[in-house]
Amino acid sequence: MLLGLITLVAVHIAQADEALSFGPAIRAELPRETLKVLPLLPLEPPKALAVGAEVLVISGYKPGEVDRQKHPVQVRVDRPGSRVLLILVGGKQTRWQLTATPQTTVVGILVSGFEPQTLSTSVPTLAYRVALGEPREIDSPEFGKLMSQLNALFGITKVDVFQGHGTLPPDICITQLDPPSAALTQAGPQPQKPDSNFVFSLITKDFIRVNWSLTGPQESVKKAYYDRSLLVLSDSGRALYRMDYSGDFLEIIDLPEERSTLVHLPPDFPEFSHPRDIAYDSKREIVSIVTWGGHGYWYRYDAKNRKWLDYQSLQGVDLASLTYDRKLDRYVALEERGDGLFLIAAESGDVVKRKVQSRLEGRGRITRESGLSLFSINDKLWIAPNGDDIALVYVNAGKVKRIWHYNVKTDKVVMTY
Repeated sequence: MLLGLITLVAVHIAQADEALSFGPAIRAELPRETLKVLPLLPLEPPKALAVGAEVLVISGYKPGEVDRQKHPVQVRVDRPGSRVLLILVGGKQTRWQLTATPQTTVVGILVSGFEPQTLSTSVPTLAYRVALGEPREIDSPEFGKLMSQLNALFGITKVDVFQGHGTLPPDICITQLDPPSAALTQAGPQPQKPDSNFVFSLITKDFIRVNWSLTGPQESVKKAYYDRSLLVLSDSGRALYRMDYSGDFLEIIDLPEERSTLVHLPPDFPEFSHPRDIAYDSKREIVSIVTWGGHGYWYRYDAKNRKWLDYQSLQGVDLASLTYDRKLDRYVALEERGDGLFLIAAESGDVVKRKVQSRLEGRGRITRESGLSLFSINDKLWIAPNGDDIALVYVNAGKVKRIWHYNVKTDKVVMTY
């Protein structure tokens, strides 16, 4: 018996501990709040509504659930001691449900959407039906429109929280404010002083070069500039090379003589398909043309000897803007509907790609498209390189709207104008 006990103890000691866990604790349910449908008043909200209030914006195109009647978008605001003006911007039909913690004072709610919106809440407040811009991101024309509308309604110049969604999540909880940012203001991001500056030229619609720097014009010239390039001047300024978007030929204009020559492609070259930009290699006197549209090409024309040299496939890369930098003997190009800035060695053809376009602060406020599309066909940039310092210039309606400075060595990009 003792031997058996000893054996049993020995066996017990030799056994490993067995892990054991209990189920999760189930909290007692709190009494559910009674939510009532709040009428959306077709009135302009009082201008004083936003005085001393935090402005919270939730915007989205559609709810996530297909059955919107059974699955509302639930918004919970937890800002104890704060006065809150809540702005709910839907696109498609949305059922909003709002709850707030007891110490949170909701002074009013604005509800907007191009399809019917309903709001249920237990919060003692008033809701107003308004028509507002529908931004899904801060850096977008729609956000700028929303800020202008809120300024007109209440005189406010910033919002304290912005949540933008393509598809609204089923539960949204706001407990803290967004960090202060110029992007959340009506004015938007402001120009910064560049680490270094340089002078470059832009071409007016009467083919005159006007000097600019990263911080603005260097000459008092009131002329309209080309929005989209597809033209380039020779170094002497005597010859202008340009393409038409129909892409049938290269046009060479002798400006002093006011004489135009049309140069067609050789029969064994692929025809131009959607020409995007043209650049002039002043070292070799070569005109380069890039096209896109499924299968883009790079064409080279010898301006000195007036003959076509060659063409090569861009291997599916669509370039939107192209220019030549004599200082470092390379081309600088921007990707169409993408993020890339390309540095292309003129002699070897070696290519370096940098992700730049998505970092152009304030870009979305002024371009026709937002989101991943970046610059559209109507929102091209002029490129003005000076070695590793590169100016990216946005021109619209003949006016310079923005200038950004990108430095290749530091990989830093800032808006300077």
